[in-house]
Amino acid sequence: MARALDAAFRTRLENMGDHESPSAPPCTTHFSVVDRHGNMCSVTQTLLSVFGSRVVSPSTGLLLNNGIMWFDPEPGKPNSLAPDKRVLANYCPVVGIAGDGRQFALGASGGRKILGAVMQLSSFILDHGMTLDQAFHQPRIDVSGSGQVVADQALGPEILDALAEVMPTVPGRRMAFPYLFACPAGVMRDTGRNMGCTEVLSPWGDAVAGSER
Repeated sequence: MARALDAAFRTRLENMGDHESPSAPPCTTHFSVVDRHGNMCSVTQTLLSVFGSRVVSPSTGLLLNNGIMWFDPEPGKPNSLAPDKRVLANYCPVVGIAGDGRQFALGASGGRKILGAVMQLSSFILDHGMTLDQAFHQPRIDVSGSGQVVADQALGPEILDALAEVMPTVPGRRMAFPYLFACPAGVMRDTGRNMGCTEVLSPWGDAVAGSER
């Protein structure tokens, strides 16, 4: 996973952008919802920085984001600022079905850390048969373009040493607000039962899970 994420971010940062047509505190919200009928959605919305552009649309009353800063300011690159181009973004809400029929919706807040978090959670469910609760409590790593692995120290010395053979590795402590590894939220439907990482049941039997920063 560390090698795959490192290769993906190298490709992304060097080659990707809107061919056809930097650091700030993010302000991203993700929520995943499943209703009593099994309908699911996974939604990520971001203002990028706190209060975004600090401009409110007069017709909707919604704050506009300042995602223009995601563009590369240098011309001639895949992600360079230009008219009619869409900027690279980090959010990747996912809805999937496991081989055993379990359905899930995942996403996260946390900037570049989102991609690796969603990939690992999906793998835990799809490849390792974990429950939603098990997947969310499994220690993760982050590789998001810095050339190093940030690894949950709960993985233990043996795994940390193995990761260090792949690339420089920095242990990180999991906290109540796990920003080192993104802040995911997910729901799952298994044999007619709905569940979420932080489950809230409505009178209609819906399960809702959300993370906000």
